[in-house]
Amino acid sequence: MKLAVTDANIFIDLIHLDLVESFFSLNYEFHTSYEIYEELKEIQKTVINPFKIKNQLLIQTPTLIKAEDLKIPTSKLSSSDVSAILLALQLSSKILSGDRMLKKVAEENNIEVHGILWVIEAIMNAKIISKDTACQKAELLMKVNKRLPTDECIAKIKSWKK
Repeated sequence: MKLAVTDANIFIDLIHLDLVESFFSLNYEFHTSYEIYEELKEIQKTVINPFKIKNQLLIQTPTLIKAEDLKIPTSKLSSSDVSAILLALQLSSKILSGDRMLKKVAEENNIEVHGILWVIEAIMNAKIISKDTACQKAELLMKVNKRLPTDECIAKIKSWKK
């Protein structure tokens, strides 16, 4: 089974888009760290917790790896970002995150990273949602997530409409 370490911003976007159940329908084993989980507000945790209870989301602490032995500038990353990288290294998995610095550091450590547009596309490609729904969700995402790269989002929507 494919593994993915999921960052808080992905959960938050999925909740805004009402795609949490669709996300957990993907053929992945999803992991996150306790630090990432604790970044979520209580109302967000109530949406995610049913998947935790069903072991569709595994929350754990990465085993200790010396961050200084890796290319991890801990001064530029939060403790939850470091935990995502360490957990991905421990599991040999990809990371799902929209955090630019996390993505940069993860890629420097040869970790595959994807953002929310990739997640929406994966849900669409798994035929869990239609192309039209994927486009609608991406358009909504541009309204609720101001950090999203708008040009990339518009290009993705155009490619889905073909």
